[in-house]
Formats: sequence, structure tokens, C-alpha cells
Amino acid sequence: MESFSITISGDSSSFTIGVKKPFLLQTPLGGWGRPDTRTSSFENAGADGGQIPDQYYGMRQIPISFELIADTCQQHDELRAIVENSLPIRQSVEVVLQTPTGKRFGTIAKVIDVDPLIIHDKRSRYTIELRSPDSLLYDYTNGNALEIDIDKAKAGGFTLPVTLPVIFRGGSLPSTVTNSGTVTVKPLITLTGSAINPIITNVTTGQFIKLNLTMVEGDVVVIDTSNQTVTLNGGNIRNSVDPLSKFWFLPPGNNQIQLESTSQSDTLMANIKWFNGYLSI
Repeated sequence: MESFSITISGDSSSFTIGVKKPFLLQTPLGGWGRPDTRTSSFENAGADGGQIPDQYYGMRQIPISFELIADTCQQHDELRAIVENSLPIRQSVEVVLQTPTGKRFGTIAKVIDVDPLIIHDKRSRYTIELRSPDSLLYDYTNGNALEIDIDKAKAGGFTLPVTLPVIFRGGSLPSTVTNSGTVTVKPLITLTGSAINPIITNVTTGQFIKLNLTMVEGDVVVIDTSNQTVTLNGGNIRNSVDPLSKFWFLPPGNNQIQLESTSQSDTLMANIKWFNGYLSI
């Protein structure tokens, strides 16, 4: 019978906790519903009632309990080493929950606490606390991020001066990026090719990111909207972002994305990657 399982992956090791030995998942499972709500409030001075400003979701706390049951003392030692290597501090770990229907939801977290209790020579009980700075859970069912390639928008009409017969060319429409989740997510945008002052716009939200720079063939610009960083061939170019720009996100549903630059001869292309996001499984 299918059941829940959790996979934790560090840089050098990983392990899966489920309903079979050697790692037996303990219920109930916490941390996979809505994250805590951050709410501040204050009393009205000299008047009844008070005020509750905007509310925000906090970081996601994920407690995990399991038992390690080995067949031999040597296997017990080896499996405890795998757990230890998969849960480093000062590094991020990936934690993924698989549901009985095969859906996989995950996030990136830090290890806050690991409490192993050795019951006897072949058995240990673990309590782990993970904390994700991101309040969302992401759909990892397909394994990789969703992605789409976008060509630079081309104007329609004809070019002057003309030679007969005149050839009319149709312009290109924005590309559709679909966020099938229930919450807004922050995409990773990669620009390649030659371009003068590239600009990528989420037509649906009316927001754009414009870079005041010249790209040549072989250049790679990465726009990380989550961390609001921009790099050119690995180097920081955050100061190239036009002051009127806004790091746009992908709200649920269809988003029309348009890629432009100053010169019609530019070979600019964009790649957009994202995961569908949810507040709870």
C-alpha cells in the first residue's frame, strides 16, 4: 500500500524515510500545511479597539521523527553515518515529501536540530527540525523545474526602402508562461545572444526588467527574481538594472511574457524556469 515518504538530500548524501526498514517514518507529519502567519497589532491610543497591519507568512518549520532499524551492528553504524552526512549545518538541504498518490512537494531548508537516541545496538530514534526561509512548497513531481524558451519579439509590417513586390511580415505575440500552482512564484530568467538594452516584460502584470547594457554572442545574463540578483557571465551587474524596473513574478494562471531589445538585428533569447508553488499539500 502506498504511503507518505520523505527524502532529505544534502550535498554528499541522501536518505528516504518511509514505511519500510531501515528508516521508518513516525506520524503525525507536521510542517506541510500552511506556514505560521506573522501578525503584528497595536492598541488605539485614547480610543477603543486597535489596529492589525498587513499579515505575512513566516518561515516554514518542518519537524521529522523516524526510527532507524538495522539488521546488523555494522549496518547500524553505516546508516547513522548516512543520516549525519545528509544533515550538515551551514548548508542547505532539500526535503521532499511524496504523497500516497505519487505527488512530490519540496523546499530548501536549513538544519536546526538533530537529536538521535540510540535505543540499542541496531536501533535508533531521531527527531529532526528543519527550517525553510521560503514559506512555499513547490511541486517536484516531474523532477525538474518547468521551463520555456522565449524568442525576441519581432515587429510586423515591411522595411523601408521597399522593393517590389512588397512583403508584409506578421509580428510575434508574447509567449505564455502558465503557473498551475495556487500562489505567486519567482522565476529564474536566463538571457543569451546579442542585445542592446534587453527588456523582458510580464505583460499580464504590467511589470518589466530592463538592463542598460550591451550583450554580445556568448554572454549569459541570469536574473534571479527570488534573490533579486543579476549576473553577467557570473559577475554581479545589479547596477545595470534600469531604475524603473521591477523584479516581476508569476501569479497563478497564464502570464504573457515579451522579450525586446533596441536593435532589430539582436539575437536575444530568454529561458524562464519555475516550479508551481503551494501554501500546503
